[in-house]
Amino acid sequence: MPYNNNHPAGYCFNNQFNGSYNYLLLPENITTDDLKTIINDCEQSFRIKTMACEFKSDWVLANFREVNGGYLAKQTLFRSYHPVIPSRVGHPKLREIEAQRQQVAMRLLETNNIRTVINLSETSQELDEYLQVAEPSYYKTLWLGKSVISVPVAYETVYFMSDRDESFNPDELGFQTGIQAVIQQIADHQPPYHVHCRLGSDRTGVVIAFLQLFMGADKAKVADSYLKTNQMAIGEYRSIRLLEHALEQALGHECFDDGHSITRDYLLSLGLASNVIELAYKNLAG
Repeated sequence: MPYNNNHPAGYCFNNQFNGSYNYLLLPENITTDDLKTIINDCEQSFRIKTMACEFKSDWVLANFREVNGGYLAKQTLFRSYHPVIPSRVGHPKLREIEAQRQQVAMRLLETNNIRTVINLSETSQELDEYLQVAEPSYYKTLWLGKSVISVPVAYETVYFMSDRDESFNPDELGFQTGIQAVIQQIADHQPPYHVHCRLGSDRTGVVIAFLQLFMGADKAKVADSYLKTNQMAIGEYRSIRLLEHALEQALGHECFDDGHSITRDYLLSLGLASNVIELAYKNLAG
């Protein structure tokens, strides 16, 4: 159906591909406040910032932040944009600012003394091929020291296939195997930890949210970390509904009520050893 400019505001949303809209299916009893939220979020979703001076801080520019909530120790878990491999080189408005994002992300890795990186976007082979010829960097030094671990999962896997152990792409991991691998690597390596994918929003967002629940964070903390990605202003928008869907499909609808117990039982049900789970928790708790 072609977009109609006369369609009521709030009943359509940025489709994030060609500057147009998708129509929304909304409940008949939707409130005025809910419509206002949709309208504001849609307006925000089209914003693109192209200069570093437009951002409140380097941390926002690089989508870099410390993760907290529950019993997570301070200066222990971080997330960000990909520090090495670009994603927006073909985007006329974002390719130049992306290079700055990555430079800042790299600097903040070193500033925060990151010791272990969990890469959710590249397979080990892809990462090896790229970094073997890459310029020296803090990230490459960690990789040479076997402290950059590949746990490749797809965007589609974490959002829409989290209820099973099936990978969207054949050379990647299913959600269940991927989550087990993340917990295993946290148990096997030392903090501070850093998790990233390409944008640091979707795969990173779901995995970080799982770790927050594992450490006993409440839903407000989980949502806050996830939604901060929208401050990056790349002409896209992330809704908390996506994250809720992913986690509830994997863990059940009560996952935000008792996150630690539910995630622990989930990991045990997948066959992960209790001593591995406890060691990962200990490393994150400091």
